[in-house]
Amino acid sequence: NVYQITTGVRGDLMLGDWTYDAYLSYGRVDNGTTYTGYDSRSAVQRLLDAPDGGASLCAGGFNPFGDNALSPACIDYARRVAKNTTVTDQRVFEVNLQAKAFELPAGEVRAALGGTYREQNYELTPDSLLTSTFTLNGVTGPELAGNSALPLAGSDTVYEGYGEVLIPLLRDLPFIRNLETNLGYRISNYDSVGMVKSYKADANWEIVDGLRVRGGMQRAVRAPSIGELFGPQNLAFPSIGVPGSS
Repeated sequence: NVYQITTGVRGDLMLGDWTYDAYLSYGRVDNGTTYTGYDSRSAVQRLLDAPDGGASLCAGGFNPFGDNALSPACIDYARRVAKNTTVTDQRVFEVNLQAKAFELPAGEVRAALGGTYREQNYELTPDSLLTSTFTLNGVTGPELAGNSALPLAGSDTVYEGYGEVLIPLLRDLPFIRNLETNLGYRISNYDSVGMVKSYKADANWEIVDGLRVRGGMQRAVRAPSIGELFGPQNLAFPSIGVPGSS
């Protein structure tokens, strides 16, 4: 289930031709995952340990030797269905300003400034069956015949500020109908990874009408997502030996 609400405003500032836009957004994802086909290790062990072969626990009992079909009653006795619930939400507030900064012979220099606040939260609530453990001969692992998740919660907050400018360099010259550059710089401060910086420098050269060359350089930073930061840890039985070792 996904929920999203966004509201914002835009308008003119009483400072030249500066304009602004600002918005506030809230989003939430509720995810429920149902796991079927799991077997309870403790239930299987009780069937194995039963003196009567498990007949007193489920009709037909459990004989692990030979090609024997397991009775529906014993399948139901050992079968478990588990459900995990994950809630992820995000809050965003952003403000952007833009305007004509000044005039050059080739045209207007345009500038933009802005800032963002972003908060993300993550919470995993596993089924109690998936957090249970089972001990056999001193070795402890998940109760269900499959990896089990641990409860987990975390959050991350980031503050960002940026500036960008569009500068016309040359115009209406031989083989230069228009030449302009776009420069940008952004600073982001994350609770999780600290401060990071990114930038860009682009050039746009319109040689003649219908022929254009563009290029640029930039540094992009991808901070870990909320799922990567707080993804569930898994429980599993330890392995004995290393495959392929001698």
